[in-house]
Amino acid sequence: MDFLFCSSFFLYFSLIILVGIYSYLKQNKSSDFFLGNRTLSFWVSAIATNATDMSLWLFMAYPYLIYQVGVPGVWEGLGLMFGTFLNWHFIAPKLRTLTESYNASTIIDFFSKRFNDKKGILTITCTSMALIFFTIYISAGIVAFGRLFSSIFDLEYSTCITIGTAIVALYTILGGFVAVSLNNFLKGIFILLAIVIVPAVAFAKVGGFAGISLAAAREGRSLFLFEEFSFTALWTTALSGLLSWGISYPGQLHILVNFMGIKKVDEISQAKYLSSAWQTIALASATLTGLIGIAYFKVGSINPELLFRTLTTDLFGSFWSGFILCAVLAAGIASIAIQILFLATTLAHDIYKRFFNPNTSINNLLFISRSTVILVSGIAWLLALHQQNTIHALVKHAWTGLGCSFGPLVIAALYGKKITAFAATMGVLVGGVMVLASSKLGFSPTDPKLPFTVGSLIIFGISYISNISKPEKRN
Repeated sequence: MDFLFCSSFFLYFSLIILVGIYSYLKQNKSSDFFLGNRTLSFWVSAIATNATDMSLWLFMAYPYLIYQVGVPGVWEGLGLMFGTFLNWHFIAPKLRTLTESYNASTIIDFFSKRFNDKKGILTITCTSMALIFFTIYISAGIVAFGRLFSSIFDLEYSTCITIGTAIVALYTILGGFVAVSLNNFLKGIFILLAIVIVPAVAFAKVGGFAGISLAAAREGRSLFLFEEFSFTALWTTALSGLLSWGISYPGQLHILVNFMGIKKVDEISQAKYLSSAWQTIALASATLTGLIGIAYFKVGSINPELLFRTLTTDLFGSFWSGFILCAVLAAGIASIAIQILFLATTLAHDIYKRFFNPNTSINNLLFISRSTVILVSGIAWLLALHQQNTIHALVKHAWTGLGCSFGPLVIAALYGKKITAFAATMGVLVGGVMVLASSKLGFSPTDPKLPFTVGSLIIFGISYISNISKPEKRN
């Protein structure tokens, strides 16, 4: 398998680099690197957004969750579907329109202009929180890539994360937003094929639903969404599962940037349904993968995070397993790249240009952006080097931090009136710090309900009080 997989790997990632070079040659200005000059079709935007969103989490963390807890884990998948649809419906159209009207190249630039952040305190606060939680997120992706790559080639983990980080950094530097989006579009197609084909083949091997049911009963896994029908079960299982991911969607800045780059606002409705359909199929297949794992493997015989990988190598020949696993590895790179690109453009445009060199040239700004890609990649690599947490826990922590820092701010920016820069700054700061200090405050770092609520109350509450007491300072 090694030779055939290496061949697939080389060919696939050569294509990625070629797309990056093509995009590099087509770039004429910084907006091309940051947003592709808002030229993406709804097809590319919808599929690229899903590839950015799901990544290796779909192949490793989510099947791991289903394998561990059974069908109750599906509530997290339903939360993702719920959040995705609402994001496309309520956030995407307004964000695309307003960011263009404010001539904002980055979303933090949009916040600054929208809330009249003259002193730059909101910009610095947003950038700081983005740097913290995206670095965690990026390191989670590198960890996932390293563990999967290491299991395939039997290489040292440190070697594997170095290879993955180098590939991501290279084509992000070369192509910027267009290259990342086009590659994520291609990966989105491969991701869907891979996550559907493997459980479809494995399903018959375990005796269908009858085999899964017997194995689940033997291993003590639930095949019901509810263990009991009560208010407590509704709150602790259903609502908490839905909100744990869904409520944080408006704050996922790496996903929102895809909304900003879509070509036409009136195409967002088409993108919404295409994205939702892709996600429904992918999550249903990943759920089935986790359930099949209960029947296919004996407890303790595998690393549950590598369930999909082990199924693939068991069920398919060398060439096809290599092709499928190549798509899986590409999925991880898809998510890491857009997050690194987001941080790089934010630090270059919103910090360097605004505070250090407002008159910088386009070429210099692009140089700073690409240099920052290397810096961010290196920091995330260091964090991933000795990381022991599960991929599910790492991703969910970063997701919750971004959601609680920026979710209330995004809603306020799009739907709020007379929101002050001070209120916006405090909302971001308090929401993010509460997630970081969650263990001392007595709640889970992956539970967004309290920090999201507090952050929202602060933004709207402070703005309301400020506008009553000092009407002359209204925005």
